[in-house]
Amino acid sequence: MTLILALACILAQQETQYLLWTGGITGVTTLRWTLYLRPPQDFRWLVIVAEAEDVPTP
Repeated sequence: MTLILALACILAQQETQYLLWTGGITGVTTLRWTLYLRPPQDFRWLVIVAEAEDVPTP
């Protein structure tokens, strides 16, 4: 809770122009991640585990 309060105090001291720049950049990067970089919803990792008898012994 103290961290959130400290961040709120720091943000309150910033100029509006800088906060708008930061918010705009954050918004654009969020849109880019959402629309371009995020994997599709049907993307799943396929893990293949070898059976015990298929594992070579050293």
